[in-house]
Amino acid sequence: MSRLPVEQQDALMQKAVEKRLDIEVKAAEAEQAYSNFERETDETVHQVRELGKTGMDITAKYHGRTASGGWEVEVRKSNYTLYIVVAAIVGIVALIYLVR
Repeated sequence: MSRLPVEQQDALMQKAVEKRLDIEVKAAEAEQAYSNFERETDETVHQVRELGKTGMDITAKYHGRTASGGWEVEVRKSNYTLYIVVAAIVGIVALIYLVR
């Protein structure tokens, strides 16, 4: 490097500084994306737990992105579907029986 003219030395130093800055920016973006991923994951778990406390059938879809890819989760809760179907069938049979 010391054999290069001063202008080329300055140009190489400028490129090195720019590359280092780019690397630092990308590292900060990756760290922010990871923090967002952790926060979104925690929020998703909390929401699923809260929805699980309801007596309703639910389908919830969550997705997010990280610096290296993405994630997607689909949660379904249908504990009461069987009871509703049985109650509907019993109601229909009772209605038919009463109509006759």
